[in-house]
Amino acid sequence: MTTKSKPMILGISGSLRKDANTDKLMQYISVQFEGKDCVFEWIHPKNFQLTLPGIENDSNDPEYLREKVLSCDGILFVTPEYHGSLSSSLKMLIDNLGYPSTLEGKNVSLFGVAMGPSANNAIRHLKEILSVVNANVLPVEISIGSIHKVFDGQEILIEKELENRINESISELISRCSNQISD
Repeated sequence: MTTKSKPMILGISGSLRKDANTDKLMQYISVQFEGKDCVFEWIHPKNFQLTLPGIENDSNDPEYLREKVLSCDGILFVTPEYHGSLSSSLKMLIDNLGYPSTLEGKNVSLFGVAMGPSANNAIRHLKEILSVVNANVLPVEISIGSIHKVFDGQEILIEKELENRINESISELISRCSNQISD
């Protein structure tokens, strides 16, 4: 918990691919945060030099990442679904948050994207991991299948119902984090 007047929300994108659909969704989400009563910052695993647990790492990036997570009030994950699960880069990022994890007690919103019909498997696996580290996963989870049809070139084709669900998830995360700050 922080002593800030506005909650700090950290967005974490889970793909290392160039022009990744997770990044396109995170960019869309970033715009949705504009004008909201919070501070939103987006970080990306490709900007950190992380290693698998147990492998020596001379970089300060894992500590910097842990400090970023500790300083925020809530986290919004966007994960791709790769072969029925979350990306290895996102899992490695989570593994670099230490034990006990700096995610413990954090309010978390989950978004998933997939080329197939849904990202439900990736979201379910991510939710299981986050429950083990005692993160507070919020009930509104957004799974977007056929993501290549949503981001068609430069055009964003998000239906009104999906847009409403995205904004509902964002509002719930901000509300939970604001309540935590005021307690």
